[in-house]
Amino acid sequence: MLDPLSAQDPRHIGPYQTLARLGAGGMGMVYLARRDGPPPDPREDGSGLAAVKTMHRELAADEGFRVRFRRETEAARTVRSPGTVRLLDAGPQDDPPWLATAYLPAPSLQEAVSRLGPLPEPLVRRLGADLARALAAVHGARLVHRDLKPGNVLLAADGPRVIDFGIAREADATALTATGVALGSPGYMAPEQLGGAALTPATDVFGLGAVLCFAATGHGPFEDEQMAAVLMRAMRGEAELSAVPDGLRGLLAACLRPDPGQRPRTEELIRELDGIPADHPAGVAVPAAPAGRPDPPWPKGVRELIGEHRAALARALERAPAPPSAVATMTGPPRPQPAPASAPGPAAPPAAPSAAPSAGRRRRAVVAATAGGAALALTGGVLAGVLLFGGDGGGDPAAGPDRTPGAAGDDPADGTGGAAKTPPEDDGAPGGAGPVRAAEFSHNTLEGQPRTDYLGEAATDPELRPENWEPWWNTLPGFPESCFLGEELISCRVNVGGTHSELRVLSTADGGELLTAPKWRELPVPLAAPAVSGPYVYLPDGTDVRRVHAADGTVAGAYPGSPGYYPERTLVADGVVYAGFVGESGIGNSYSMLFRAFEEETGELLWERNVTAAHPYAMELAGGRLLLEGDMPGAVLDAATGEPVAEAAGACGFWRVVGELVYCPDYGTGQAERPVWSAATWEEVYRLPPLSAVLDPERGIVADTADPQLRIREGASGEQLWAGAATDFATRVQFTAGGGLLLASGYGGLDIYRLSDGTPLPEPELPAGWPGPARGGTPNDPVALARGGLLFLFFQNGDVISTELPQ
Repeated sequence: MLDPLSAQDPRHIGPYQTLARLGAGGMGMVYLARRDGPPPDPREDGSGLAAVKTMHRELAADEGFRVRFRRETEAARTVRSPGTVRLLDAGPQDDPPWLATAYLPAPSLQEAVSRLGPLPEPLVRRLGADLARALAAVHGARLVHRDLKPGNVLLAADGPRVIDFGIAREADATALTATGVALGSPGYMAPEQLGGAALTPATDVFGLGAVLCFAATGHGPFEDEQMAAVLMRAMRGEAELSAVPDGLRGLLAACLRPDPGQRPRTEELIRELDGIPADHPAGVAVPAAPAGRPDPPWPKGVRELIGEHRAALARALERAPAPPSAVATMTGPPRPQPAPASAPGPAAPPAAPSAAPSAGRRRRAVVAATAGGAALALTGGVLAGVLLFGGDGGGDPAAGPDRTPGAAGDDPADGTGGAAKTPPEDDGAPGGAGPVRAAEFSHNTLEGQPRTDYLGEAATDPELRPENWEPWWNTLPGFPESCFLGEELISCRVNVGGTHSELRVLSTADGGELLTAPKWRELPVPLAAPAVSGPYVYLPDGTDVRRVHAADGTVAGAYPGSPGYYPERTLVADGVVYAGFVGESGIGNSYSMLFRAFEEETGELLWERNVTAAHPYAMELAGGRLLLEGDMPGAVLDAATGEPVAEAAGACGFWRVVGELVYCPDYGTGQAERPVWSAATWEEVYRLPPLSAVLDPERGIVADTADPQLRIREGASGEQLWAGAATDFATRVQFTAGGGLLLASGYGGLDIYRLSDGTPLPEPELPAGWPGPARGGTPNDPVALARGGLLFLFFQNGDVISTELPQ
């Protein structure tokens, strides 16, 4: 339950003082801890208690593992559901890495059933519905938990909680087999996990079926004396369900089908387990829980177990040591702390953000330098797009034109930045954050496999170059989790410490900061950077979306939502604003979405549609269609009318939209070819070989990474066009393609090739001492975007650089 600390246990982990041991696992230790000082989020309770999980140092020594851990913590913090524990803070760059979640003094389902016996059928139904809602929230953040088991379900007085998101996996990520870490728990692992295939939401449905079998019978569905037999029975779908109550047996059998495509979706499970009528109107969101439902009627024994855990917590707090000296303390690179937050209460609307004074902006010439070295990771994206980063924040919001980020005297909390500045000399100063890993544009996910993004012809179109552009360099107040690049503006959601983010809007012409909205971080839903179009940024404001002029902060238009729905994602194209809203009853879930289209100038509502089982972040425009990824299958709407035009049969649950093509990532398994569909017609265009990804949909070019040498092929025929150098694709290589160019970027340099034949182009002018080896610490890789013949580089430490692409 709670064990005293040993002499070898750390007394501090990041900002947390350890109080007791909670347990140990294959990946690290878990401690009960209390935060030093006030919590970073005023909405947290005042106890400051957390379950802090550390990673074993041998795992943390593997850079690929650190990359994945950083991605997972970034994605896990977006999960918001009453049925999950909340991620409070994380230190991906600390030694060893750690994460902190809210602590709940409650027994696990494993403990409760092992000590007290199975739960009655009505309670198993209640448990199953609540867990299905929690999984919907996980899947809505494009995560797959992949280790759902009785030990990862806590039975709190007010309902169950799913825990252990520290090993949740991004939906587009490869497995952790490279580090020797098990994929899950035998007896609760889906066949696709055992076979190394793609993990999808259906993987967690399998785990849920096994968990409910345990809750109802006291044993798992595949138990056997021999481990090999357990695994074989799971692979074959030979579940032992004879002791399961008749009313549940059929549903659990469906969850445990070997074929993931044949398992029920979370929405269907909620309907069945909660007894929602079969004639519940299609397209009307299933509520998060029946209104006014009381706490679960746990048996007396479970209530007594909850009391035991609370008493153990009280004893641990009584014997908690005084603040220790600097002994047995885990430390890491300096991490930014958020600015003091206001008292809890309604978030201030972001429609009246502060506009940074134009007089404060300065244009500075970039000091040219040649940056050689191996090509590492970068991405770009569609729709001039949204990018997401994993990692922990760094940055220097106060660094002015004469200051070098990372140098002595920099304090991430002492200012807000604003003016573009001259790049520093290459003085080798230590400091800076760890490596950036680029994420997918427009979705909250990252992946370990080689990945591509397509910028389109806008990458090199000179007509899209901002007026009066000059090379520039600026520093955001933290690392940019999500940025949206437009013709005139760049909007970024900037992490300023822990789980806290702010909005910054920069000019593409000179990098000057035009608009800030610190309160934006307190809004309940939006997690991606807002869309930009021309001089406007489209900000969430309560249930509405506001069109705000970035230069002066004036509101130039409004696009209303509906009571109980909050704006999650906005796209602007061809004079139409497309807004996706998530239902209040299902914030973070994948089954409560409202989509509306508005005339951009007048705000006139053109159409609206409720869509169940759509993921909150997964709204894309391609081929005149609005693509709504979600629990299989997804939905495809006519962008002009909102009418359904196709059901994405055969889709994988998580899509990759590249130009006007759609396909399913193979998650690095390399097991099978995959179809590539036309977004407009959902007809198969060609098939993608294993370990390949679409680079350029217009030219039909794909990247083949099946061996260490990059091979560029013609998609339809498979003919090799050219081959590149051998590179470590497993953890590093990602590409940006657009305008006939292929960009490969890393902390040591930038390589640019002609996509058609691999001809290397001259390196663009880059600033001396640009973030990388000169910043000290671990490599600091940029994400590269291109538009209008210009290159924009984004770094985890907050640096943003703009220079010219080679002709």
